[in-house]
Amino acid sequence: MDEQYAIDISKKTQYVLNNYIKDGKFVAPRAPYGYNKSENDCHVLVPDIEAAAVIKEIFRMASQKISTNEIVRRLNAAGIPTPINYAIAHGLEGNYSKGNGLWSSRTVKDILTNRVYVGDLEQGKDKYLVQNTHEPLVSRDIFDDVQKLIVANTVAGSSKTNTPRQDNVLRGKVICGCCGGKMQRRKGSGNADWHFFTCISNNRMGTGHCTGMYIRESDIMDAIFREVRACVQANTNAASTYKNEIASLTAKAKQLDSKINQLMETNKGRYEDFVMGIADKDDLQQCRNEREALQAELQNINSRIAVLDRKNQQYQLFCEALNNKERIGQLAADHLQNVTVFTGGRVDIQFLIEAVCEK
Repeated sequence: MDEQYAIDISKKTQYVLNNYIKDGKFVAPRAPYGYNKSENDCHVLVPDIEAAAVIKEIFRMASQKISTNEIVRRLNAAGIPTPINYAIAHGLEGNYSKGNGLWSSRTVKDILTNRVYVGDLEQGKDKYLVQNTHEPLVSRDIFDDVQKLIVANTVAGSSKTNTPRQDNVLRGKVICGCCGGKMQRRKGSGNADWHFFTCISNNRMGTGHCTGMYIRESDIMDAIFREVRACVQANTNAASTYKNEIASLTAKAKQLDSKINQLMETNKGRYEDFVMGIADKDDLQQCRNEREALQAELQNINSRIAVLDRKNQQYQLFCEALNNKERIGQLAADHLQNVTVFTGGRVDIQFLIEAVCEK
């Protein structure tokens, strides 16, 4: 009954939200950068004077054909807080990632393509658009001009090479050991078929903020391979260990599931007795408490099984990579957390599931 009630409430809530969206009312929990929620109506956006000035400046620079990277550099050089840091400084609570505290090209591009700044709201899973719902920060003419420039730059960038773009399995995972920023992947000079990673913090913040780490992509992949080999050699019994632990936990899970089903039947009987006046409320509650305790224990076991299964899959992929170096790319894409690059090409490699790599 509780679950059905929760489902019913959820449907009604979504129905109300959908109606708000169609009426052009703002429904997100936090106003976008550049706006605040109106004190009189939380579904209406009003300009935040300080942040709105930054938005207008970003669009002004973009409309003058200043590149996104240059806009990022100017914002960071001026010490302007990023949207998330600005929100936190103005009272935002919760566990939010601050990143490295710097503006990025992705953040600027997201702003430049967001229709909220021309006074429109595009909300919901279907991106339902309602125009002129609040005060705009930029004119439609400027916004449209900027969109044309973005499209033109994208087309120009994609036409610079006739070769298909190679997948970057290390995207967002290569970190500069000097400044902590994410390193950017670039193609080698000329027609050479190789790539390298370089830190672009100096481009974003100005010269002198970083020593400028550099490393070839092939050197990173070789370092990952060596780390994988060391992990496998140090955990030769991992496969059988995972298999035995999973089997043991699976057996416990089956026993708990059987007990829970028995308690559910018992609970039905006690509920009938309670309705007939034979059993009291304490008996009914005791049965429910026992069932909930077993369900919590079962959920914990299933979570442990899932973790062990992921570790086992990663270990198997590690073993396969030793015999087929081409599998390193898949391993890096699925199981690598980050690679930190230090002076002299030294790297520190962290996998998402580190327990399999104990040496």
